Amino acid sequence: FHGDCLEGMAAGPAVAARWLQPAQDLEGADRERAVSVEAHYLAEGVRNIVYAVAPERVIIGGGIAEMPGLFPEVRRRLRSSLNGYPGLSEHARNDFIVPPGLGNLAGIAGAFVLAQAAAAG
Repeated sequence: FHGDCLEGMAAGPAVAARWLQPAQDLEGADRERAVSVEAHYLAEGVRNIVYAVAPERVIIGGGIAEMPGLFPEVRRRLRSSLNGYPGLSEHARNDFIVPPGLGNLAGIAGAFVLAQAAAAG
């Protein structure tokens, strides 16, 4: 992991490097601490996106999305840090920050769709 960008702080490989095992394998106090740390980074990143472009939904995928307990904590921290900031009503909903609907297949499925569109011309 590295401190140069959000991915370097909160992506699956960053979690594995920091905690010496993949996010989904963490248990007990290590999992609780990792969820707290990673949720902090992700909530801060999403907050900046909310301030800049006010999205209707944020999808967080990859290895980090498999960390048990992460999404509720990211949502809680985001709500707290926004502290009523004027924005969309969606920002307070439980389905504002979600994992990809296709799970680990989202990346390859998206690549396939782009390739298919490029081939169709």
